[in-house]
Amino acid sequence: MVRALFLKQNLLAIVIFSIAFLSLPVVVFAIDELDGPGGTSGPNTGDNTSGPNTGGGASGPNTGGQNTLQNPLNVNSFPKLIEKILKAITAIGIPIAILFIVFGGFKLVWAQGKPDALKIARSNLVWTLVGVAIFVGAVIIANIIVNTLCQVGIEGVGAC
Repeated sequence: MVRALFLKQNLLAIVIFSIAFLSLPVVVFAIDELDGPGGTSGPNTGDNTSGPNTGGGASGPNTGGQNTLQNPLNVNSFPKLIEKILKAITAIGIPIAILFIVFGGFKLVWAQGKPDALKIARSNLVWTLVGVAIFVGAVIIANIIVNTLCQVGIEGVGAC
């Protein structure tokens, strides 16, 4: 009986985490509607002519293909890179935190009044909430730091 309950709990956990991890690429690789597919820098027209070609054998304008690497993140500074990483972590962390809270609630229900199982379920739920509090606190502290740096007048941070 205990083994069957344990197998059901593991199967449910596997299903929940499988759904979470299969939906992560949708969240992470979603296109921000405000920026559009090309980011804030506008559409890529493919025009890379910068005047006459002064090197090598050919003369006249440089009408060849693109010879530059495109920045896939559209990031020009380290603070912007950190901002993008934090946004991705937040987009991934919130659904996972919700799943852990729901799973902790299920463990409380599955405990069915058994003292040992209730103790484990409560511990699981409490530590999940502690982790969520740390996660939310980190986001709040990062926003406070960015706002403080903006008020001081440092350029290139957040929305400054």
